[in-house]
Amino acid sequence: MSSDGQQLMLNVTSNVIMSDDIDNPPVNDVVSKINLIFEEDIDDDTLNDGIEIYHIDILGNKIREKCIIKLKENNESVVEISYSKGNNFPEGRIYKILVNSELRFQLGFSFEGNMEKYFATKKNYRHFKTEDKRTETVVIGDLYFGFGGTFLETDGQIEAVMSMLRDIRQSTMIKKLLIIENVFLPREVSDLIDEIRKERIVEVEYTSREKDLYLSKMICA
Repeated sequence: MSSDGQQLMLNVTSNVIMSDDIDNPPVNDVVSKINLIFEEDIDDDTLNDGIEIYHIDILGNKIREKCIIKLKENNESVVEISYSKGNNFPEGRIYKILVNSELRFQLGFSFEGNMEKYFATKKNYRHFKTEDKRTETVVIGDLYFGFGGTFLETDGQIEAVMSMLRDIRQSTMIKKLLIIENVFLPREVSDLIDEIRKERIVEVEYTSREKDLYLSKMICA
């Protein structure tokens, strides 16, 4: 208890592995719900002001998440934090949890000071401090999977392409992804390419068959 007698310093534990180090946050494979476990019962009315959660983008900006924060049924010392859309917390992100003195306990005391904890989701997360030295260009062409991946000779190859795209996404060397326009891509491959394009880290460009020879010479040069 602090000297003014109005605050409590309590240990807080969680089902999610966290640390104080923003530069080396522990990686959790899947996070569906975060439990914060306190030593005293919490005043439900102070949850949304006293507990904040942010994700940290690749530029280091802290963006507050609109999560569902509530007390666990039949245990008012446990706070449950769920992603607002009812899904798992998105993969490939670094998160910050802040508990501040706006959080109050049923005893009438408030939480002492600020507690900041960090964690990441999945092993392939991208840290915003990664040094990029992007010079390479990758060209994708002659991919024909048929409607809905119906060509039998492509069995097992969709995941190989997905794996290649994930490697491109995580690379710190690849600057541009060039895609021949007349490729026939299944939905999941197209969706992943669109996600990469929206991140604006690896430039995605669609090109035409007429440029294919020129591009091949350019890449090999």
